[in-house]
This record gives sequence, C-alpha cells and structure tokens, in this order.
Amino acid sequence: MSSYSNIAIVINAASGSTSDISEEICALFKNRGYDNAQSHYIAPEKLSETFETVISQGVDLIVTFGGDGTSLCAASLAGKAQVPLIVLPGGTMNILPKHLYGSTDWKDVLNIALEQTQPRWVPCGLLNDQKFLVAAILGTIVRVGLSRELAREGHLIEATKNIVATVNETDIADSLSYTLGSEAIPREANLLQLSCPGMNPLSTEDNKFEVAAVNVDSYGELSALGLTAVMDQWRENDAVFSDFAKEVRVQGNGSIDVLLDGEHIKLSLPLQAKFEPKGAFILCPPPD
Repeated sequence: MSSYSNIAIVINAASGSTSDISEEICALFKNRGYDNAQSHYIAPEKLSETFETVISQGVDLIVTFGGDGTSLCAASLAGKAQVPLIVLPGGTMNILPKHLYGSTDWKDVLNIALEQTQPRWVPCGLLNDQKFLVAAILGTIVRVGLSRELAREGHLIEATKNIVATVNETDIADSLSYTLGSEAIPREANLLQLSCPGMNPLSTEDNKFEVAAVNVDSYGELSALGLTAVMDQWRENDAVFSDFAKEVRVQGNGSIDVLLDGEHIKLSLPLQAKFEPKGAFILCPPPD
C-alpha cells in the first residue's frame, strides 16, 4: 500500500449520482492514517480550474467523485504531472471505474484503490488532440443525448426543443467517411463509436480501439438501436459493423458533433483518432 502526503478530493456537484461526501470520505481517509485529505465540492464549470490549482499546490494523489467526464478532465490535466488518480463512481454510467475496479460502489472502489502499491497507466484515445478514456461517439444524432442531461436537470422544455432541433437538422442519408489503419478505400457510417480497450464487455483487443459503425436507413431504425445499445449489445444489431484498429481517420469538411466520455463538443473535420497506451495515471489494480 502506497503512502501519500497531500491528497485532494474533487467532487462534481452536478454529476449523475453524486452528493457531498466530503465529511464521510475524509473520515475514511483519516481512519487509514491520512490526516491530509482536503475535499472540494464544486460546480462542473470549476473542474478544470480546481484540478489545475491542486496540481500546482503539489498534491500527490487526486480522488474524483463524478462521472466519466469528470475522470477525463482530471486525467487530461494530472497525467502531464504524473499525479495519480482514484476515479470514484458518481456519474450515470460509471463505465471507467466499473472497468478498473469491478465495482460501482464508491466506498468499495476507494478501498480497492488504496490497497494498491503503485499507480499504472491506463490507455486512451486521442481524437486529434482531444483525449477520451471510455469512448468517442461521432455524428449529429449524438445531440439527442444532451436532452437526457437537460431533462435530468429539470429543463424539460429545453430538452424537448433539443430533440426536435436535432431531428430537423439531421439528414439520415448523410454519412461519415472513415478508414481504419492503413486502409485506402473509405467506409461509410451514420454514427461512429470508438471504444477504448475493455470498455465493452466482449472486447478482445487490449491495444486497439473497438470500432462500431452504425448504418441506418430511417429514424425508426436509429431509435430502435439507441445510443445505449451502441455501448452494450450493439453486436446483435444488423445495422452495426464492428472491427478493431489502432488508428481511425474521418474525412470531410466543416465540423461534427462528438461525445467524448459523455461530454459534448464540436470538432473540425478531418479527424484522426490514435490509440495511446499512456492515457491516465490511475491507482487501480493491474489488468486481468
């Protein structure tokens, strides 16, 4: 078991299943002999600033309590300084902590992490310069996922407007043009998902992306498939083609909607995704 002298706990107040666990988690650290854990319960717009501040103050361990997007934000900043992370599950899907620790109970995850002797590098993907640890999903229709967040926050009118606007702006006949690895002839898809190793239950490659390309002819097909199905049982759907690759290139001009570990951004085309073995420096058990 490692020893740490300056611990920062960062809690995303707006994540899917978080609450202010500051008092409880600091007590757990104290019971383990750590009197130096400082908790920060913050709004999501303050995440980057908070991580940058605690890193500049010389922390030697960062504990995050939030969703996969919170973990990604921490990893993107802490990895450069090789400050190890513990990523507690406090979001909606919690794919990353479930994969790394085999649990979605934050107390279990904390105990498992603190029993480790040293952190290890967890792989990631780089979509141009943007990092993702779980998955990148590309295509205009990903904007529908934003409606879930709006509805969860109580903004039902805005959520409905977002769905209507997304459907009106999306031409199902439009497709992405992409290539895998050294391929010369491009493939076509309406929606493209790149998953990091282990983030899908049946993944068989530990150093390549799992690529799911969705080809649909109607909104009915797209609704039947669903974005969650892409993450879970997409192999069972005839509209999905799957493969593995270390590099994926998406051609085109203009911009495209992207979800990086659940966080929505727009990126300019063309795009290049590369597998990176050193994505996040995390205190977690070695891979199976």
